[in-house]
Amino acid sequence: MMGIDAQSNTAPDYKIWVVSVAELSEDGSTFSIKFGLLNVGIDATSQAIIQLYSLSNVNQIITQATVAPLRRNEVREVVVSFPVRILPAGEQVPLGVRVLLQEEASSTLLDNNASFSVSVPLYVGEQIISIPDTPPVVRPNTSSSSRLPEGVIRIPIINVDVDLNNNEQRALFAGILGGICLLILILIWMVRVLFRKTPLFGSYKPPYSATSQYDRNSTIGRRQLWQQHAQNNSVQYPCRQGTYHARKLLLGVNGRYLDGWRITALRMMQYDMYGRITRSQVLATARWVKLLNKTAHRGGRLKPKQIARRVLPIARWMSKQFKKRLAPKTALLSVALDVRLEGKHGEVRIVFELHDCQQGMPTLLDQWDPEMVIMGRTLHESYTYTISGQNNTETYRQFKKRLTGDIQQALTELCQVVTVAYPEPIITATNFLNPPTHPTSTPTQHSMNAVSVKTPTSPITERVIVEIPTDHNLYSAQPPPPMIEGYSDETQQHTPMDDDRQ
Repeated sequence: MMGIDAQSNTAPDYKIWVVSVAELSEDGSTFSIKFGLLNVGIDATSQAIIQLYSLSNVNQIITQATVAPLRRNEVREVVVSFPVRILPAGEQVPLGVRVLLQEEASSTLLDNNASFSVSVPLYVGEQIISIPDTPPVVRPNTSSSSRLPEGVIRIPIINVDVDLNNNEQRALFAGILGGICLLILILIWMVRVLFRKTPLFGSYKPPYSATSQYDRNSTIGRRQLWQQHAQNNSVQYPCRQGTYHARKLLLGVNGRYLDGWRITALRMMQYDMYGRITRSQVLATARWVKLLNKTAHRGGRLKPKQIARRVLPIARWMSKQFKKRLAPKTALLSVALDVRLEGKHGEVRIVFELHDCQQGMPTLLDQWDPEMVIMGRTLHESYTYTISGQNNTETYRQFKKRLTGDIQQALTELCQVVTVAYPEPIITATNFLNPPTHPTSTPTQHSMNAVSVKTPTSPITERVIVEIPTDHNLYSAQPPPPMIEGYSDETQQHTPMDDDRQ
């Protein structure tokens, strides 16, 4: 191989191959066949001769043609025609073709031959054995060939031949291929951006009654009134003495947090006393929703710092998009962070808890499952977290800087659950001068309880009648009105406190 390559660099080196099968003319008197010719050596200076011969007798020349000199790496197509009657009628005749060039070295003549066969049709008359006097037609390379020699490829559309045996042409081909791949990647990215769908939050109806149909002084009636104030799974600690806080937990039938539930949408929007402000709405894309759902289901095996680190990219993206809709005049409004979840009936549970505050820490007062109103196989629920707007002690820039951290904290609370247990009873004498604000089953005092980040246990069977939520005992940080089907975003929702004011 080293000798052949060295010889090709000092002399022309022609290669010939069959491009197409022999074609019969319309009158059935002439065969036409196309050959490809390539010079892989240096530029030729003399004409070459193409000879067509019979393989049964290589000295029997059927026809021949002359070809002008070829430059280095030049490809040319040659069409050779010969009469049909010089071949026996009705037979499959094997033929050969060779290219002869005086300048070519003898060591490179192995690829100067090619073979093919033609099917001769039946004809009437004597055979003509003599070589025709008319010279064959030679045409330059104007169309792409179907067969190229080894190591040579043709780029479609631009119709350029590349010899991979040449280092310069190989580098050029690699650059063209890299540019095409880069262009394809850019087109794929553009298509994904244009047709990517953002999960819509939509409206929904909770799988339990939103308005109480029972006596307000009964246990079930008061529980239903408290259900409207349970916005998420968070626990208020430290808390203010004498306040109550309701929360809801989305569990699986096995009691594990978020088992069987799937996060389907995430949004942020501002709200005022009349409802949510639609123009400030920001919806998370499917990428961030999937990441949040994955992190939430692994929250039981992660530490709070690990959860906060995983939800930080989501918080940064939501904050960046939300700041585009902010203005100094509207920065004072509170922000609602809504999370939509879905579950299948029979696979999930909804548990409500009511906490009161003793010695600055929350204490479990009551726990119950709501009366479910099943409208279909799929159950829809949501968590709402409140982010305070710009306060009087910070500037507009400081508020925007704080926003990312508040979103991160809310998403971290979503991915974990804090268990609040019943207090251990301590039997003491009844104080008739200062009775408790709510009825209790035994004269007890609440001791300091333990608050831990664990999966909640199954609901306690003990039931306690508690007060109806009023202005003086409800936790001071009011959440935004819930999004319930049948109500407008711009309308304030009805609460049990409205009945007390009438």
